[in-house]
Amino acid sequence: MDNTTAALPQSITIGYQTITLIQLDTMISTNVGEQLGSYIAGPPAIIYLDKTIIEQGGPVALNVVMHELNHHVEYAASLEEADEEIRVTAYANMWTEIWTRSELRDWLKANI
Repeated sequence: MDNTTAALPQSITIGYQTITLIQLDTMISTNVGEQLGSYIAGPPAIIYLDKTIIEQGGPVALNVVMHELNHHVEYAASLEEADEEIRVTAYANMWTEIWTRSELRDWLKANI
């Protein structure tokens, strides 16, 4: 894993929506916020992430970023009442876009 080759972008675009990614000091993120990441649907949509985890990269950083983006999938696709097939299709569609067309793809690949 070489997370030095790709920096986490400051924002990503998924469909028509732009999500701002903000890294928080670990003290604020975990000790005050009691979380590693947080999704705010907005508008504007914002994801707050623990800066230390992002800087360390690897599987934990991937997990936190993907977890918060899954909140966006739930919100953007209005999946609260969706059946399984609709939910699975929404996740597949959004993650295909994230991995192939978003500003995040290089960071994701660098952290595998």
